[in-house]
Order: sequence, then C-alpha cells, then structure tokens
Amino acid sequence: MTRPLLVVVAVALCLPGVARATGGLELRSPIADAAGLLTVAHACRPELAPLSWSAPPPGTRSFVVMVEDGAAQPSGFVHYVVYNLPASTLALEPMPPGAIVGLNGRGERAFVPLCPQHGLHFYSLQVFALDVMLPSFAAPTRDRLRSAMAGHVLAAGSIVATTLPPNLSASARK
Repeated sequence: MTRPLLVVVAVALCLPGVARATGGLELRSPIADAAGLLTVAHACRPELAPLSWSAPPPGTRSFVVMVEDGAAQPSGFVHYVVYNLPASTLALEPMPPGAIVGLNGRGERAFVPLCPQHGLHFYSLQVFALDVMLPSFAAPTRDRLRSAMAGHVLAAGSIVATTLPPNLSASARK
C-alpha cells in the first residue's frame, strides 16, 4: 500500500481582517525529519502530533490553535480548534486548565486525524497570540472564533503540511 508523502513548510500567517498581527511565532513540531518531511508514521494518527511555539510578545493573554485542510471545499475543513490557552502555555500538551476545545468540521469537540484519501491536501497548523481571552461560545466554530479574534492578534505562526497524491509519493522519494 502506498502512503502519501507529507512535506512541511513554515510560513507566516495572515488572517483577513486581522491587521494587528505584527510579529511571528516560531512553531516547532518533532514530526518533521531533517529534510522537512513528515514521516508516514505521523499520518492518520488519532491524536494531533506534538506542537510547541516560541514565547509570545508582551501583552499576550491567550492562544488559539487551529488545524485546517485548506484543500477541502468550499472553505476548508477544520480538524481541530483549541482556544483560551493561557499566555504561559508554549505547547499543546498537556492541555492546560481553562482551555476550550472548539468544533471541528464534523461539529464535534475533538481532533479529526490528518488522513487524506486522495488528491493534494494542505494541512495548516496555526497558532495565534491574542491580547484577550475569548468568550465561551455555545458553538465555538472556526468562523466564530476568527470573528472574535479580529483586532486582537498580536502574533501568529503556522506550519503547513502538504500531502502528495499516493501515486506521486513513491517517485517524489527517489
């Protein structure tokens, strides 16, 4: 069975309508090898791979973490959302008290594994440093959180993991 090859690229992230993002957060994840490739062992796992980030700028009160597949239509698929991580938090594990898991693309408060069945996918692991704690929403969707974040992002960073279709993965490794 041929499995998809995942490629990691670090990029700066800007959200539409969030003009206050002034600095970058450096994200780190041990799932990438020295060449920036994710090993096959990290695809289709039932838990999110470890993720940590650099110290935030002064004034940070909370973090938001979003994991999305930008290739899914019509507006991307949400794999995971966590918000109100305290400013002292520099990694997702262990989950700190007070952090709230939002709704994924299935409407559940859980992580959906990054497990592409076909085609090209762009998985974006995003972290935002905010100058506020967000309200506790009854249905904390990505869009609702993005609206609440507008004007409050002090810094952001992301890691984008791109999957190649399985038929290209073997030739890409040569």
